[in-house]
Amino acid sequence: MLLIGLPRPQTARDLLRDATTLGATELHFIATKRADPNYASSTLWTSGEWRRHCLKGAAQAFETRIPKVTWTHNLASALASLEPSIRIALDNYEASQPLVKCHLLGDTPAFGGRAQD
Repeated sequence: MLLIGLPRPQTARDLLRDATTLGATELHFIATKRADPNYASSTLWTSGEWRRHCLKGAAQAFETRIPKVTWTHNLASALASLEPSIRIALDNYEASQPLVKCHLLGDTPAFGGRAQD
């Protein structure tokens, strides 16, 4: 499952396709302070075009299912609906360290790399 700050429609099209190709089961686009409110009213969402991009991603992966997609949640309601699990927040503006330095399971570095202190 991915929670994604609502991006520009063209970026959302790419994310829909690529995340589906990679096997995401749910994509929740979230209205954030930095997102333009007009993005949610794009024809991508209002016409159902988003489904076509998911279908392209599924075809690329030889998959028969597409992810559940929402674009109307706010962050608080989306987080409240999640079951407890490992959560990683990627934020270009607020990141305290590179993703490669994140340790997800015990002392094993993410992505099989060596820990860099």
